[in-house]
Amino acid sequence: MTFLGITLDTLTMTLCLPDDKLQDLLQTLPTWLHRHSCTKRELLSLIGTLSFACKCIPAGRIFLRRMIDLSTTVRKLRDTINLSDAFRLDAKWWCDFLPTWNGTASFLDTKWTPSRDLDLYTDASGTVGSGGYHAGHWFTVAWPDSLQASIEWKEMYPILVTCSIWGHRWHGRRVLFHCDNQTVVHIWKKGTTRCPDIMQLVRSIFYVAAKGNFHVMIAHVSGIDNSIADALSRLQIEVPSIGARSGCRPHTCTNATMSIPLATQQLTELATAYIHNSVAGNTRRTYQVGQKCYLDFCSSHGLATLPVTSRTAILFVTNLANRGLAYRTIKVYLAGVMHHHIERGYADDVTTHALLQRTLQGIRRSIGEVRRPRLPITIDLLRRLKECLRQRADMCSNDKLMVWASFTLAFYGFLRVSEFTARSPTEFDVNATLLARDIVLTDVIEIRIKSSKTDPYVRGHTIHIAPTGTSVYAVRAYGKYTGNRGYMCPEEPAFQFVDGTWLTRQRLNLCLRELLTQAGISDAKMYVTHSFRSGAATTAAEAGLADWLIKTLGRWRSDAYQIYIKTPRETLDVVPKAVATRQQFDIGLSSRWTMPTL
Repeated sequence: MTFLGITLDTLTMTLCLPDDKLQDLLQTLPTWLHRHSCTKRELLSLIGTLSFACKCIPAGRIFLRRMIDLSTTVRKLRDTINLSDAFRLDAKWWCDFLPTWNGTASFLDTKWTPSRDLDLYTDASGTVGSGGYHAGHWFTVAWPDSLQASIEWKEMYPILVTCSIWGHRWHGRRVLFHCDNQTVVHIWKKGTTRCPDIMQLVRSIFYVAAKGNFHVMIAHVSGIDNSIADALSRLQIEVPSIGARSGCRPHTCTNATMSIPLATQQLTELATAYIHNSVAGNTRRTYQVGQKCYLDFCSSHGLATLPVTSRTAILFVTNLANRGLAYRTIKVYLAGVMHHHIERGYADDVTTHALLQRTLQGIRRSIGEVRRPRLPITIDLLRRLKECLRQRADMCSNDKLMVWASFTLAFYGFLRVSEFTARSPTEFDVNATLLARDIVLTDVIEIRIKSSKTDPYVRGHTIHIAPTGTSVYAVRAYGKYTGNRGYMCPEEPAFQFVDGTWLTRQRLNLCLRELLTQAGISDAKMYVTHSFRSGAATTAAEAGLADWLIKTLGRWRSDAYQIYIKTPRETLDVVPKAVATRQQFDIGLSSRWTMPTL
């Protein structure tokens, strides 16, 4: 059967490039190696023919990248393009590969096969060597003293050796390699790097993959999870009479004893979990953004990623400042980079370097620290939101009651949004999300917060909310919501829409903005989900509650709560007169409003 010009054989599960297309490529490609220029039309025609061949040779797509980039240097089809050395390298790959290929390829698996399913691991040591392991077979390579190569090159070398030795076993597979170097993963996903030596390895791996009719992808795995290959890379093996070795020639063997006993492997896996849990999930995700920026920066400037030196860190933060990032963002990104540095086993913390500290201080003084203004949600505003919510015709009664219950609990409980919302509409963290069983409703509400920003060691905290007897009544609001909903699974999030999805930060923020706009609040964008917590602190201060009590209610460990308290305009208007007349300063707030019982 022929489909889109490709011959498909469903009995042998193969696809074949038409013979006339293959012969045309074999005849025309060598002539391109000797050409110095061409028109854009001619180059696009060649790219189109090779793209067609890539339907049978997926690994060949990377060797079109520089051809495509070259075709974009001019606009008109008749314009002349000077062929670059990079173009000739791509063309030469095709010239080397096509004569060895019979034009037929097997269907590749629809899913990627993780290297663990193949019992396949690779790793490299910066100073000792590299190694790989596959289904009881392994190899080691000892680095010669004369070798001058980056750690990224050394990490990618055993992948090439692995493909060369065992690639014939993976015919038709999509093999997902695991590597403990994020830079290697980044280079592979981009398909290019400024380092010619690493690029040569990338091209070689794709050549072997194309000949073996398999496809390769590289994903990151923590170094401590890669214990077998890590031991091989450090030559921690027991081999009877290996003999002297020199150069980068791999030594392979099937009968050898690894120097990592089973108990050590189990301890290694446990240590991995502990290291992973040393940082909160949200913090780790934020760090990953900074790490990606760092990898992009190092790749584009030809800098080694690890170990992180003071010079690299200074250039990195300078680049971020030049791009217009806020000072606080720069600090977070730098913390993410250093987290990656430490996880990779490097002990030196360059953030304490005097020159880096001065650079950060200079950035802070130059660009300042701009804080986006955020307004608090007060009792009066909550009453207006309640009325607007009641008028919403596009929401069912369950969703209205659920949203109002979340508003009141967030306010009276001084809750952070991450403490009562789910991670996504369909996923939640049982150890962090507020579940139905975490809220006990009697004549009061008892909320059990399992973990929070200020409770990283999961000691937990119980919040007590008593009745108020006013229209903003958390106990009654949550009681109406649960009564309307009926049965609630105790192991699921407490706040659930009628369509079965969970309440998330994004959904809550969207609903809040819509209600504020409906209420005619002109600066609705200055209110966020955190405005409930800051509004509770502001209202408590207006009611004259003691500082220690506000800190207790909000579970603040320092005086940071004071930044959330917004001083009313009428309070500021009293100050000049009180100072001028030396009268006792009395803002008179308690006579106008009393904080409800919490």
